[in-house]
Amino acid sequence: MKYRAEIDGLRALAVLPVIVFHAELGFFAGGFAGVDVFFVISGFLITGILLDDLAAERFSILRFYERRARRILPALCLVTLACFPVALVLLDPRSFARFAESAIAASLFYSNIYFWQTLDYFNSATAQLPLIHTWSLAVEEQYYFFFPPLLWLLWQVARRIGGDWVPWALSLGAIGSFALAVLGAELELRSNFYLLPSRAWELLAGSLAALHVQRRGLPTGRWTDPAAALGLVLLAGSFQFMDENVAFPGPWTLVPVLGTVLLLLCARPETLTGRLLSLPPIVGIGLISYSAYLWHQPLFAFARAASIDRPSAIVMIGLGVASLGLAWLSWRYVEQPFRRGGWLTERQVFAAALALILTPAAAGFAATSLGDLNRNLFIARLDDDARARWFAWEKVRGAHGRVTGQCHFAAPSIDEAVEARLLACTESRGRAILVLGDSHAGDIYNALARTLPERTVMLLTEGGCRPGRRYETCHPWDLLGYLAAKPGVFERVVYSQAGFWYWIADRDPPIGRWSFAVSNGEGSVNEALIEETAAFVEALHGLAPTVWLGPRFEPHVNLGKLYRRPPGPVAMNPALIAQIEEIDAAIGVRVAAWQGEPHYVSQLEAVTMDPSTEVLRDGVLLYNDADHWSPAGERFFGERIVQALGLTQTAP
Repeated sequence: MKYRAEIDGLRALAVLPVIVFHAELGFFAGGFAGVDVFFVISGFLITGILLDDLAAERFSILRFYERRARRILPALCLVTLACFPVALVLLDPRSFARFAESAIAASLFYSNIYFWQTLDYFNSATAQLPLIHTWSLAVEEQYYFFFPPLLWLLWQVARRIGGDWVPWALSLGAIGSFALAVLGAELELRSNFYLLPSRAWELLAGSLAALHVQRRGLPTGRWTDPAAALGLVLLAGSFQFMDENVAFPGPWTLVPVLGTVLLLLCARPETLTGRLLSLPPIVGIGLISYSAYLWHQPLFAFARAASIDRPSAIVMIGLGVASLGLAWLSWRYVEQPFRRGGWLTERQVFAAALALILTPAAAGFAATSLGDLNRNLFIARLDDDARARWFAWEKVRGAHGRVTGQCHFAAPSIDEAVEARLLACTESRGRAILVLGDSHAGDIYNALARTLPERTVMLLTEGGCRPGRRYETCHPWDLLGYLAAKPGVFERVVYSQAGFWYWIADRDPPIGRWSFAVSNGEGSVNEALIEETAAFVEALHGLAPTVWLGPRFEPHVNLGKLYRRPPGPVAMNPALIAQIEEIDAAIGVRVAAWQGEPHYVSQLEAVTMDPSTEVLRDGVLLYNDADHWSPAGERFFGERIVQALGLTQTAP
């Protein structure tokens, strides 16, 4: 396939938004779509090469994998191995073990499956994973494990029995994969994001474009320049206006995919868009885009690991530039010698490829097997205060379980079995207490269950369930019908949810945990969401006595980094304290007209704690993450909440 400088320019347009997105600078909220651009480009270029080889009857599956090994493995091995010593110094034992596992997965090209099993891509924790971005390399290599033999088979069938099998088969595969992505966007977001079946259509879109070029050449005519310009607009719109709230991949993924296809077909040197993409600085970034993609995320992740608080924008911009510098070095001295050098025979290439795969994988296996030794060395490096904080964190991390007992239980909905259990408990213990809301309501449930051992306390929720953000799995919203049919079952319904959803920050995304946790205090209360919640509580109270327990202080600090903090109280961010106080005051204004019915109880007043100091109390963490209580916190806060709600140890 003839070299086209504009395709390298397109690579630059793909990698730069990804880097900006991972730097979390507050713009290019859809920069993650740059990966989709890479998928289409890869499908286009690789299929073009394969089609040329098939047409010239020089197709060789061994030669194909030799080219892939030369292209992919040297830089990937270099970056992965370079991460190990830095990770050993900067990461705590738990994070280092996760890194080592991901290094094995990245080296063996199943990191998409590994992260699919362990983590949502848009979870805030992914920002601290040095190799999270290798999921896309795994998707590509899995695709190229199946695609070349399949293309060869289709080509041979078409030659022997006639018929135009190749375009029909590729089109059918693309349609089926896209349909799966659309379905997955509604039913299973994590699998949809990480796994090949719902991503293959993006690579196949590039393959179909390459097939068009191989058979008919690049399009010509007056319409090509506007079409290329439209492709550029579609990409720019994807990067700027999409965000993590868009189900991806899904219908909206068509926008960057279509934009990339238009640019591949129409952005030729004689078009204005083609000339822009062929500018030397843009082409230069495109040439090093693979290495830039590999280097940027480890730099960002390690900067976050080394910092007690969020690294500044200046630091992240500097690291983004540094990733381009490292990319040039690895492109010049690692990628190019392996790709172009004839100093390795085919057999030597495959031997080197095996070594490049197994070496970082072996390092990962060794690191995971020496976990206890690494933990002991880590603890030995800490001073007494830092060591005490680390032990406090080890005791509470991951403690998100629900309190369980015969009459203390959680359920996603009230089915026949749940109702039978509920009625049996209320018959022996009196009317129940029902807790509703999101994961913060789960904390309230735990606190009440621990503090009221003789009462029936039921939790009806799933994480994330709240008015204004309903999921198909949020069955608590069917509760109104049950309350109407079964009056008198509950003494009290307690509704509570996370405070950060009531804040609109002056940056993208406009609402949610991420914007709240990094906010500098600038923004406004989400009055519309307060109104939705108040209306829901009013509807509940029309059927059962209901109290809205307001939002609480949320530290939003990385508790796993407490050992890095200076001695003394662990303070919450004053800006976040002010935001929660403003939200609580705004809710108070909305519910003032209730005059006690239904009740609104300010958790800020009920708990009466000093939010600037009471994250770590008497050497015990009251939280197990940025905003959820630990078991000790549930006991500490539970007594105060029971008193504020006027609940008694036995049902009245």
